[in-house]
Amino acid sequence: MTNLNVSYDESTPPQTQDNGGILSPNSWLMYLILGLILALIVSYILYKIIKQMVTKRKEIKKLKAKSSVNKEIYREYVISITEIIKYTNEQVKNFVPSIGKYKMQEIKDGAKNLLNILYNREDFQDFRESEKYQDFVKNIKILIDTNASTWSKTCKNEIEYFNNLYSHLQKDDSFLNYEKNVKESIERKFYEK
Repeated sequence: MTNLNVSYDESTPPQTQDNGGILSPNSWLMYLILGLILALIVSYILYKIIKQMVTKRKEIKKLKAKSSVNKEIYREYVISITEIIKYTNEQVKNFVPSIGKYKMQEIKDGAKNLLNILYNREDFQDFRESEKYQDFVKNIKILIDTNASTWSKTCKNEIEYFNNLYSHLQKDDSFLNYEKNVKESIERKFYEK
């Protein structure tokens, strides 16, 4: 056996190589982890922003679609209400007390019932909730609450309002067809109980 003699000087520190470990500033692994975390945060923020933009676009498309549907429904309401007014005024004008085919109460009830049917329809709710259609809703409500026999005297402004709306509608084939159907429906349902 051989003796190895190693001398050790205590004044100089032993030389060790410092790799820095995982969390030392020189570690590439630390930078990689921080980079991944930062990338995930940026990706999440971008995802939220893009998702919000897509949601807004979808809502705008829905509102535009609903608006175009509301315009067509609005048009149908204007036609219907105007035709109810015309038919009611004609019935009141041709009313003959005692010997007429119908009583005045039946005429008043017929007009009120038809307007109430329109007013209480589910699709009319959009008009009641919209600030844009408040005059429209208010004028219908006034006609409903007023006796049909006095419309020509007490509801001149409301009748003029609907006649004005009616005159500004585009008179295309769908208008004429719908108007014809409304007239037939009014004649059938006016005196129903």
